[in-house]
Amino acid sequence: MVGRRPLGRRFGWLWAAYTVSTLGTWLAFDAFPLIAILVLHAGTTEVSVLAAVGPANGTVVAVPLGPWVEFRPERPVVVAERGD
Repeated sequence: MVGRRPLGRRFGWLWAAYTVSTLGTWLAFDAFPLIAILVLHAGTTEVSVLAAVGPANGTVVAVPLGPWVEFRPERPVVVAERGD
């Protein structure tokens, strides 16, 4: 395209980090049911319960921690942009 600016090296690093993080999350959520099937010979009920426990566990932890984090004193954050 004409007149398009390159996004820069730092933006590439950001997307690379996001990709690795997403891959790690996918692996963590999908590895446990796969291990249960292959190693423990778990049935469909056990695998579906295991698959449902991960997000449910996050909810159980997030609900009480949300207000606690919200009302904690904030620390000053310095955001600096430097030219490449």
